[in-house]
Amino acid sequence: MATEIIKRNIHLARNIGTALDLGAGSGHNAALLAEIGFKVTAIDKSSTSIEAINNLSLPIDTQNIKIEDYVFNSNFDIILAINSLQFVSDPYTVIEKMKKHCDDLIFINVFSNKEKTNDDSMNFFDKDELVSAFKGWEIIVANEYYVTESHPPLGLHVHDCIELLVRKKQKNKITLPLSLYL
Repeated sequence: MATEIIKRNIHLARNIGTALDLGAGSGHNAALLAEIGFKVTAIDKSSTSIEAINNLSLPIDTQNIKIEDYVFNSNFDIILAINSLQFVSDPYTVIEKMKKHCDDLIFINVFSNKEKTNDDSMNFFDKDELVSAFKGWEIIVANEYYVTESHPPLGLHVHDCIELLVRKKQKNKITLPLSLYL
């Protein structure tokens, strides 16, 4: 379900340029963007995940590093944080870095605080608070939804999630959506 926000909205990108996937996991989202033509950097703290991405035989730059330790040396047109911000120690610091180094779209998917458990190893988010972190940005999508999953140790269970898509506002610049050129 989290990948669907990307598939539904990638046509809004101002151009096919650079993308950063924070907490890339197996690389599904990074691969999607690379296949479209983006120059993708994918980071993940799991060496197994990075190995899986490297085995995709796609032009994806990978870094085996924690999100909190990633050093932004350049800006990206698109930044993804799909099911990863709930696992960083200070997600709003990461969000500020994302905002500073993104030129167009940021896609975020996280667990809502409506599902908060006693698990202190994870962050849970309030939709309004998350949206307010992007004051001055165009809010394109801000939805809560439920997804049913089954995996150990929980078995069948439901997650309350938030999907957010925001765009950096351009000052005095007229741009047309990428879809007009395709």
